[in-house]
Amino acid sequence: MILPLLGLTLLACPPPGVEHKTAHYDLYAESVGAEDAGAMLEELHAHLSKYFGRAPKERLRIEVYATFEKFQEALKRDKVATVEAGGFYAPETRKGYLYVQPSEYWTRQLILHEATHQFHLLTSAGNTAPSAAWYTEGLAEYFGTHNWDGKKLETGVIAAATLEDFPAKALKQFGDLKEDLDGIAKGTVACDRSVGWALVHFLVNNHAVRWKSLAAQLDTRKNPEKAWEKSFGKTSPEFVKSFKDWLASHQQPLRIVWQSWQERGNAIEGKSQTGCGAMFRDAPSTIEAAIELKKGTLKAGFMFNFKSKDDYMTLQVTAERASVVKWDKGIWRQVSGAEIDKAVATPVASYRRDGEDAVLSVNGKEIGRLKAEGEVGLWLEACEVWFRLKK
Repeated sequence: MILPLLGLTLLACPPPGVEHKTAHYDLYAESVGAEDAGAMLEELHAHLSKYFGRAPKERLRIEVYATFEKFQEALKRDKVATVEAGGFYAPETRKGYLYVQPSEYWTRQLILHEATHQFHLLTSAGNTAPSAAWYTEGLAEYFGTHNWDGKKLETGVIAAATLEDFPAKALKQFGDLKEDLDGIAKGTVACDRSVGWALVHFLVNNHAVRWKSLAAQLDTRKNPEKAWEKSFGKTSPEFVKSFKDWLASHQQPLRIVWQSWQERGNAIEGKSQTGCGAMFRDAPSTIEAAIELKKGTLKAGFMFNFKSKDDYMTLQVTAERASVVKWDKGIWRQVSGAEIDKAVATPVASYRRDGEDAVLSVNGKEIGRLKAEGEVGLWLEACEVWFRLKK
């Protein structure tokens, strides 16, 4: 990114990196799959070419490092000022640099973020930062927030489950800033990347014509106050309300309790060497999910009656059995259980509210009925699973 993005060091002794070429990119990658990242970048290139109406003529260089230290070394090597950030696009070298983040999703988001800065500045802004930081960073996050299934990339989405949870952060900060949308848009009130993301997302999808006018002015470094007034006029209370209402209605569906979670096409992927949970923000009365084992030994299902990290229950589905088990201050206590049909390769788990009760079933067989209290979400232990939620 152009402005610093906080990141964390992950690997003390990273493996050597690889060089990978695609149709438009020269990618250097450490500790990430170069072919996967390259395929994703090509998908991004197509999205950005459509959005901007043109593409850079040159080949584009992205470098992904395993640690913060190696990231800093690369910046020093290229005589770029070091930054306390997870990634950086340097106009002087025309390269995007970053290092591996705490989750696969976050790392991919950062790759997309820096590549968007690169594409944006080279095609539309004379390789110089536009005149409003919220716009520059918000647009990079708009294309960085994604759904990647290994073949198809969707950008500009409301992600199902992320550690950063931009929608929740944006809604909170917008309130903290006294809902001063006029000041934020004109650059007189500073905001973080989450609010920038939200404002870009809202304007791109709800005010496309005026958005294009505003973006063209900011790209040519016009005064943000004058640019906003020219494109949107006076910021009315009704406009502020429409933005706030949109943001409140576009919240992330899942809140991560323990990682790692991400959206994979029409599935929710959970992956962990220990326990892994994510709670629904607005859980429907019935949740049904096909549970596809990708790696390890199956042990997955629902986490429900969640009151805290020390007080919750799980529906645990294995290859042969389903059990309702309570986690009570460090001890697993089995409540009920039953064998399930081993011939069913992909078990289907169900959580259903019936009055004040929660009814847990697997493959149509009731496993337990308990009083419903607390939150409900997805859960697994020491495996990799794709949950395909039935609508």
